[in-house]
Amino acid sequence: MKFSLCNCLILVLFLCALTWQLGCEAARNKVPDQGQQPTEKDTSSNDDNDGSLGSNSQQVDPVEQPQTVVVPKGRSLFDGKSLDGWERIEFGGEGDIEIVDGEIKMYKGDPLTGICVTEDVELPTANYEFSLEAVKHSGHDFFCAVTFPVNDTFCTMVVGGWGGNLVGLSNLDGQDASANQTKQMRKFIKGQWYAIRIQVLPDRITCWIDDEKLIDESIEGVEVSIRGDVITTTPLGITNFETSSSFRNIRIRKLD
Repeated sequence: MKFSLCNCLILVLFLCALTWQLGCEAARNKVPDQGQQPTEKDTSSNDDNDGSLGSNSQQVDPVEQPQTVVVPKGRSLFDGKSLDGWERIEFGGEGDIEIVDGEIKMYKGDPLTGICVTEDVELPTANYEFSLEAVKHSGHDFFCAVTFPVNDTFCTMVVGGWGGNLVGLSNLDGQDASANQTKQMRKFIKGQWYAIRIQVLPDRITCWIDDEKLIDESIEGVEVSIRGDVITTTPLGITNFETSSSFRNIRIRKLD
């Protein structure tokens, strides 16, 4: 059978077209190489910014929240109704004392007015805290002075003395609050209540006013004593000097 030149040309074109078609089919059905194979999104990656840790990361235990420490209040030394457990101090020239609205109000004396616990009140001599709230109504000198036991002796914290601004301990090595290293100057506003706290350890006395630590004094090797004009305020007493002031929330608690 003889083919004309035209028939040969048509056959060549047909074979070329068939070859091209088969090649395209093979390319579409070819499986991609491992390095080109698409992967799903790695959900363990930290790039997601969702705060989760990857599967290879070490799990961190949650931070334990600190527990609130509840400080025991101790026992009250004032029932808010009477002076049971207290007695008036006869200084000579002392002002009146009365219970008003659950407060002990001590009026201006000439110069001192005060009270002290009775003999039947049991008191620690160290490892304890004494606290009260005090307010000055009138006057220009200390509106609160607390005499308290320290081991086998006594000391006094003066609040608002020597013109109304001084805070300190009387006495250390024979020097009163105006002359020793515990001297602090602070402004006190009439009509404003102040929370006063005294901590007594065998070798240290620490004092706060409104949770501000004002005195933190080592008494190791120090002679602790009181002034002679408040000797009758022992073992635990509260006085003022030519002022009128009130007191409430009087408490004492032992420390472990």
